[in-house]
Amino acid sequence: MPDEEFDPFAFGSGLQDDVDVAIVAGRFTTLSDYLDGTQLLWVADAIVDGEDGPETQEFRYSVGKGFEAAEKGGLAVREDGKKKPFNKSSIYARFVTAALDSGAPLRERADEHGPNRASLFDGMVFHMSQTEYDFGGEIGKRSYLMPDKFLGMKGEDKEPAKTPAKAAKAAANGEVPAKVKVALRTAAKKVVEAGGDYDDYIVAGYEVDGVMDNPEAEAFMLDDSDAGVWAKAQS
Repeated sequence: MPDEEFDPFAFGSGLQDDVDVAIVAGRFTTLSDYLDGTQLLWVADAIVDGEDGPETQEFRYSVGKGFEAAEKGGLAVREDGKKKPFNKSSIYARFVTAALDSGAPLRERADEHGPNRASLFDGMVFHMSQTEYDFGGEIGKRSYLMPDKFLGMKGEDKEPAKTPAKAAKAAANGEVPAKVKVALRTAAKKVVEAGGDYDDYIVAGYEVDGVMDNPEAEAFMLDDSDAGVWAKAQS
């Protein structure tokens, strides 16, 4: 009997769409696989409510030309030292605008640096969907995953979570919670960027909520193999 809910002629874009996303930690950095590392990005570690439960993902939004990272990625500043806002056509500026339109209390939460502070979105949860922008010229139209509804701050009743059945299965299997994995990876990256070593990472790791009281999470943190958090943070 045919599946009435599946239409093989309803083609998709292949882009991630219609998801709940909890921003764990944002930072400003350059990446070699984006314009050869010549342009600043806002990169956010996040927890996405996937079909099979929470999964960790990294989101990237271009800041545009003329900016560089300061305070070890915590702040974006102009290369020429002038105080100028981001270009409104940059992808990160469009992300900020979409977040404001979705109801996020960015102005209330921001310090004097506003969206130039990488951690502005930390802890916020959004419903996000693909939004198309027309850049004109050779670029034309492009689609990006953008906030369309602010769902609140990260917490037990806010962030994407496993269903009770999946949570029970994860606990029985001794799995490490997705949010702990993201926090440990973020901590490791910050230690690497600060020029720290493995011992510094361990100190930072034990400060992550959910590690001290979870043997599986502690083992995940202490893994010093090539597949461990610390090794991957250095690659």
